[in-house]
Amino acid sequence: MAKFAITLDTHKGPHGGEPVRVRVGDKESCDIAATVTEGGRKKDLAGMRARFECLKPDGTRVLDTQCRVTEAESLIDYSLAPQVSAAPGEISLAYFSLADADGNKVDSTQSFVIVVERGVGDIGSTDYINEVDAIIRLLESQRQAYDEAEAARASAESARAAAENSRESAESQRASAESARNAAEEERARDEETRRTDESGRVKAESARSAAEGGREKAEDSRASAEQLRAEAEKRRVSAESARASSESSRTSAEGARAAAEKARATAEGARSSAEAERSASEGQRKAAETERGRAEEARASSEELRKAEESKRAEAERARSVAETARVDAEGKRAAAEQKRATAESARAASQEANDTAQAKNNADQAANNAAALGLTFVVLREGQYDPSSLEPTVSGENGKMYLVPDPKGSVDNVYREWIWTGEWECIGSSATSFDAITTDTIDAIASGRSPSGDEGLSTTGLSYLWAKLKAAFAQAAHKHAKADITDFPASMPASDVKAWAKAATKPSYTAAEVGAAAASHKHAQGDVTGLPGALAALQPRATYAVVTIQTGEWEQLSATKQVEGATPDAVIRCGAAPSSEIAASAAHVYCSAQGQGTLTFSCASVPAAAVELNIEIREA
Repeated sequence: MAKFAITLDTHKGPHGGEPVRVRVGDKESCDIAATVTEGGRKKDLAGMRARFECLKPDGTRVLDTQCRVTEAESLIDYSLAPQVSAAPGEISLAYFSLADADGNKVDSTQSFVIVVERGVGDIGSTDYINEVDAIIRLLESQRQAYDEAEAARASAESARAAAENSRESAESQRASAESARNAAEEERARDEETRRTDESGRVKAESARSAAEGGREKAEDSRASAEQLRAEAEKRRVSAESARASSESSRTSAEGARAAAEKARATAEGARSSAEAERSASEGQRKAAETERGRAEEARASSEELRKAEESKRAEAERARSVAETARVDAEGKRAAAEQKRATAESARAASQEANDTAQAKNNADQAANNAAALGLTFVVLREGQYDPSSLEPTVSGENGKMYLVPDPKGSVDNVYREWIWTGEWECIGSSATSFDAITTDTIDAIASGRSPSGDEGLSTTGLSYLWAKLKAAFAQAAHKHAKADITDFPASMPASDVKAWAKAATKPSYTAAEVGAAAASHKHAQGDVTGLPGALAALQPRATYAVVTIQTGEWEQLSATKQVEGATPDAVIRCGAAPSSEIAASAAHVYCSAQGQGTLTFSCASVPAAAVELNIEIREA
């Protein structure tokens, strides 16, 4: 696996390193180790996550969060996804974006180049966004879980149906046994009623026999006739007894049948209870399966809602991409037309333009170096022999990106330097000491006379001495005397009654300054107590102004655009950077500030941006 070590700065700008090279169809064959800097220093990546983003030559994108961040080394490791090398050509827009722990994007690196060489195979180039793939895998997993839950529910439903059929069969058997028991019970009741009737007849016959026997005992003499009656009654008794015995036999048989029926009923009731218990258990399983099915259904519905939301986002992103693609096609058409026009003009002025292009390229390189230098200067302190002592101009070979400090002999203290930078020639950009024009004695005289002159001069030691002399001449000292003649309303006489006792005393009282509300003869004032001093000091500091410049795609002429910017001067220090909304477009087109004039800034680009770009400008006085 090839490994490319590169350094990327968050201050953007062109990347001068070698491109990363892969071939179409290579899978996991390239590992990028990117050291992230900020203004030339390693950037603090604590708590940050990284995402690789690029725009392939065929217009499809790759957004991949599978980056490994090593905070201690400010390092991002990334193995190229197969889709990065799916389309041959040069990927000029590739970078890492940085987000905080909540996923909010906070910064991005400068772009670097990936060259995808042609290969024999073709894996098919498409957009690749690994967050969307993760959501699709989640939805597929949830769909599989739903299918498994549905299969379990169907199996439980089948078991419940079988248990219900078993319960219905047992219930039918119990109902049949109950019907047989009821029929046997009815027959037994009928036999019992017959027995009771026969028993009643027997009792009545026995009563008659007893009465007859009593009559026989009472009337023996009528026994003969009564004996006949008795014989007849005996016959009836024998007949009744026979009927009773027969009824008793029938009753016994019926009772046996009833006992057998009762036993069969008890057996059927046991089978019914067992079947009912099985049915209840099956019903519990069915309810549990139904509950699980409900949960699975809710999970499926939630997954479906999530899928719909993601589908809506995808559709919205697709519409945005379509609009952007339309704008890109239109811009490309305009660019092609402009390119045709430029090519025609180029053929007419090729000879002179070649020299101009050479000068412009040098100017662009110098300006890019100055821009880079403004983002992260290094300082070089020169010693005697390395600068001209009269002009203080360095005599060593200059380099871009460095500030050369020449000791200033006019400094009243140590560490005061004249600041120089190399732009093809030496340019003095200021001094590390604060200096200002001293206020003149004429101006002090004008202020003392009551006039109000304006200006931003400062009060020097010489001026302060002159002002102090003026003040002493204008006001009496705190301790002074007056002659009687100096008092215009001095009374002719002072009655003793008008003089206070303390004034007549030989020793007069003494007072402190605080007791009479005065300041001590020797005292100090804080800076804030001196009226106008903070403003005067602030006016001596280099001032900075800020502006926002928007360049429409139609304003670019021959890859250059000049804009009116208030506060810009040929000598001002200019810093410019793309606004967050224009970061991708400006970075892809390599937009930078190439020249400055009085009230104007000129911007250049490697190619016309696909959309309007917004630039933030900082202007500092030289």
